[in-house]
Amino acid sequence: MRTFEAATTVTFQPGLSKLHGKLRNCVAAGVYNRGLSNVAAQVGETPASLSEKLNGGTGRKRDVGCDLLEEYIAKSGDLTPIYYLIDRFLQDPSVSQQQILAALFHLCEDLPGLLKAAGMTKPRGK
Repeated sequence: MRTFEAATTVTFQPGLSKLHGKLRNCVAAGVYNRGLSNVAAQVGETPASLSEKLNGGTGRKRDVGCDLLEEYIAKSGDLTPIYYLIDRFLQDPSVSQQQILAALFHLCEDLPGLLKAAGMTKPRGK
């Protein structure tokens, strides 16, 4: 989990944008996890209509619009779509690199103790 500070503190799972690829897929995962029929009733859609919108529509080009997304978040309490957008658009690549370097530094510090605990203290060939 990563913490993002602005006016409030938000904790979310990094990697959501890579996991889902598109916002529509992120919303669809949340809807199907909560039950298509349940969510459809909450947002005033039929299950068939909501499913069609989540799958990108048909020749009629039915999409999940901003109003439906906002209603879904408000009624389901699922903040994952917001976290997806944070992960996708508010990540500072230099911060990620600094976090990776810090993790590597700590791993290097811990490595001798881990090797010793695993019984790997003798050099090879001796």
